[in-house]
Amino acid sequence: MKHITQPSKGSVISQISKEHAMLIKENRHYLVTLCEILLTIAQQNIGVRESGSLFRASAIDIESESIDYGPHSGNFLSLLALVGNHDEGIARRIRLGPGNAKYTHHSVQNALLDIMADEVKNKIFEEMQAAEYFAILADETKDLSKKEQLSIAVLYLYDGNIHEEFLCIEELETLDAEGLSSKIINVMKDRVNFQNCIGQAYDGASVVSGKHAGVNAIIKDRVAPLANYIHCFNHRLNLVLVDVINNSSATSIQCVRDCLSLLQKLYVFVSCSNIHTKWIKMQTDRGLIVMELKQISNTRWACQASMLRTVCKRFMLLYELLSDVIENDSNSDRVIEARGLLYQFSPDFIKTLFSLRHIFEFTKNTSDLLQSPELDYSDALELLEVLQERLNDCRTDTTMQNLWSQAANVCHDLGMHDLEESCDMQRETERRPQRAKQFPSYLKNFIVDCPVQREKLQNRGDFRREMFSVIDRLKKEIERRFFNDIKIIMLDIKALVPESTTFLKTEDIVAFGRLYRSKSQDLKIELENMRRVFARKLDASKPKTLLQLQQYISRVADAFYEMNRLTKIACTLPVSTCVCERSFSTLRIVKNYMRNDHGSE
Repeated sequence: MKHITQPSKGSVISQISKEHAMLIKENRHYLVTLCEILLTIAQQNIGVRESGSLFRASAIDIESESIDYGPHSGNFLSLLALVGNHDEGIARRIRLGPGNAKYTHHSVQNALLDIMADEVKNKIFEEMQAAEYFAILADETKDLSKKEQLSIAVLYLYDGNIHEEFLCIEELETLDAEGLSSKIINVMKDRVNFQNCIGQAYDGASVVSGKHAGVNAIIKDRVAPLANYIHCFNHRLNLVLVDVINNSSATSIQCVRDCLSLLQKLYVFVSCSNIHTKWIKMQTDRGLIVMELKQISNTRWACQASMLRTVCKRFMLLYELLSDVIENDSNSDRVIEARGLLYQFSPDFIKTLFSLRHIFEFTKNTSDLLQSPELDYSDALELLEVLQERLNDCRTDTTMQNLWSQAANVCHDLGMHDLEESCDMQRETERRPQRAKQFPSYLKNFIVDCPVQREKLQNRGDFRREMFSVIDRLKKEIERRFFNDIKIIMLDIKALVPESTTFLKTEDIVAFGRLYRSKSQDLKIELENMRRVFARKLDASKPKTLLQLQQYISRVADAFYEMNRLTKIACTLPVSTCVCERSFSTLRIVKNYMRNDHGSE
């Protein structure tokens, strides 16, 4: 008999070790796949499981060629089945793996999501510790289940760039300052040094902005003595617009109120299902990009400019839509409402509409730029100064003439009287004998400081004065809400901007240093040395912005300790809480009406 030799497979121990290593590799591959599926679901803002009683996962048939959990198994199991149909290792684990190690139960899914979220938070906290200084951003909203949710984010300077990172959303039990501040502190407690917190940015509500008992005061008194309160710039700018247009505001202007009130009525009318379908069809039939009317809200940033832009671009189409409803619609209520709206499309309304669109467009651009995560405090101040300059440029006779001509062209296209003709007709009417108007008896004992009746049509001089009044009110509110409140810190920050006329001004920088407990004597010495350094540098090699200055000083931080510290703080000061607003948008997508009964987890 022949002796047949087989190649040696090694010792029993080595074979067991190889099998064990292969098993570990397969387990890790399976677990990584589960995590990647969950991560994909989270990034796409879709639910992991079906809602309520609809959820039903079918048992897997071992003999079946394909893996299928059923139509109501949810996104996670459906994606897992899809991957399993293309990966033998995953399919084998799903079919033959132990029942207690498939990790598909909803509690395991939540645990994996929590682990990944903790890893992201750990990375953020590590970067915050390396950055040294940070600022707190927070805002509050209601979800669809009417529960109050607090969004918390942080801002810090790391690796030469400004980072704006979302941390979490916490459900609130109470809405007082004590409850809000406790939530914020507990999220970051034992993870960061609150002594390095140099700013807090909120929306300006009294519960957070109160000087003595607000959230900012509690956090500053208890844990973060350097955390000065900053009112979100986007919220401030929105309040400027609200004060100018709001009906209840003492600074509001009649023509602005009337115009935006009519636009809101127009939005409600076009949003009706029958009218909205016709509105979309009219745009698509003409090969136009479909534009939707935007609701005007006091809390939605720069929504007025979006509404004005849409109506101006589609004004002729809106006129045609209302005319079509009046002529062809069988619903009497809609016909009457359309007739009332169309009657308001007067030359007076048209000139106000196109003028406000031109003016409010500046605020829309500024609001969008203020939402940039990379924006530092000095850039935000520069944007506001540019906004004021653009408003000043708009306040000219040439601009008003162009706006008047634009409105006159629209009136001509619609077959209305030219604005000048309308004014002539108005003056002609005024020349005719009219019955004397009696003063209301209930006003006899009062002093009336405004006209009892407002004329519908105006000449160019009245139109110019009215638009100038709108611009002046905007400028006045911007000055009051921005530059008056933060004038001291604004001057201090400007002294750290290389292209500013007050660059390295000792008084301003020392004043800024006092806010953050810098050593004034050391700071003065460093300022003198830095002036000498910059005097020797060529213009092309000098830093141009605050962030570039900080990057330059950080390379010689040992020689300019106080300046390095102050430039870091200046770059870390928060401008806006828009990262919290973005998290609210994601919250509404994730926690929708179908998933409303799942709870916060």
